[in-house]
Amino acid sequence: MFFADFLDRTVETFGRHPALIEGKTICNFEEMAYFVHDIALKIEKYRLPRGSHIGILMKNNPSQVLILLGIILSGHVAVIYNHSQPKERLQEQIDLLDIAKIVLEDTSFILSGMMDRYCLAKDIVSWGSPPVSHPQISRQKSHVRRNNEPAIIIFTSGSSGIAKAVVHSYENLRYSALGSNQAVLFQPGDHWLVTLPFFHVSGLALIWRTLCGGGVLVFPDCSESLAWNISHHKPTHISLVSSQLYALRTRSQESE
Repeated sequence: MFFADFLDRTVETFGRHPALIEGKTICNFEEMAYFVHDIALKIEKYRLPRGSHIGILMKNNPSQVLILLGIILSGHVAVIYNHSQPKERLQEQIDLLDIAKIVLEDTSFILSGMMDRYCLAKDIVSWGSPPVSHPQISRQKSHVRRNNEPAIIIFTSGSSGIAKAVVHSYENLRYSALGSNQAVLFQPGDHWLVTLPFFHVSGLALIWRTLCGGGVLVFPDCSESLAWNISHHKPTHISLVSSQLYALRTRSQESE
């Protein structure tokens, strides 16, 4: 199944069910598709060779999800970077791959050698203001990702040495999500609090679980604590690494 067909099927299945929530802004699956198609059209205007690497250097937010999907829909490969790592390591990772374009959260993320390759996220997506109509992109099979082609690249932590680039096809992530959703159901009406970064495979997987299952991704208020966000948003699902779980348990014990 081509990615464009998968996206269409997702919209047909879940339609106006919420897909992304940040604060008081809610984006349903239909609106999400509008965003993604619009972003893909804007990326096509760069006239990059099919399968080009497009970097994403952003914090976790709904715009990152939409841009990621727009890159894939336009027939390119999204390379997601850890924005919080030292600039020297980040520069090494950027130099490792032939990056045709890189999408930045803002100008504070600019590194050397980026001046002719970067664009700002706000210039290709306006979160909270979806296109009023469904933009049309080329449906030629040569312009959409096939199921077994590279779609996303993320990097290992590099804790045991140099970070390695790991390639994922969209179908690989889709099948993984389908299997995970069978083990832990995630469906319309469910809310998953996004506490893991998308540059990590466990965070990245949440996007595909939403597309396959129909649940909604809820983005936390980063100015507040994890405990506050859990109490405020009341998610049905959450993923935590051990340090987050420990901090949450310690806070809970201190408040008793």
